[in-house]
Amino acid sequence: MDEDNYRRTYREINELACVFEKAVLHQCCKCHRAKHFNLAERIGVACTSAPSQQRCRNFLQIMRRKSVFTLQLPAPESSPLPHAKEIKIQCGGAIGIQNLLQNSEGSSERDIDMLLDRALENYRGLEALPYDQIVRSVSGYEARKRRKK
Repeated sequence: MDEDNYRRTYREINELACVFEKAVLHQCCKCHRAKHFNLAERIGVACTSAPSQQRCRNFLQIMRRKSVFTLQLPAPESSPLPHAKEIKIQCGGAIGIQNLLQNSEGSSERDIDMLLDRALENYRGLEALPYDQIVRSVSGYEARKRRKK
């Protein structure tokens, strides 16, 4: 299957794609709303809730804007990010939210949907989150190193 055909089929069968797909597949976080599926020997992740997906999308858009300087990114809306930078934002953002809530509540939850729910309860909106603390987790996140042969 060529890549264009794969992407077209992926979009057809995954109308509500998980915004944190890379982080979920990378096992940085989990989500009780995530539904895994297989396509052409690859794994995809769908979201089962449109409102949750939109909230996650809004959070990641803010994270991209706030991480521009730290990750030396181009304008946040200009183009798709390279895979490694997207992993840093998704995984680092999820870990940052987890650390933020762990410090204030003593919880060790890894479910991104539940973490965002609790963060919204505590901070009264996505824009009110302390992104300076969350972005520290993004800049400090290191993906797995490649194995040497």
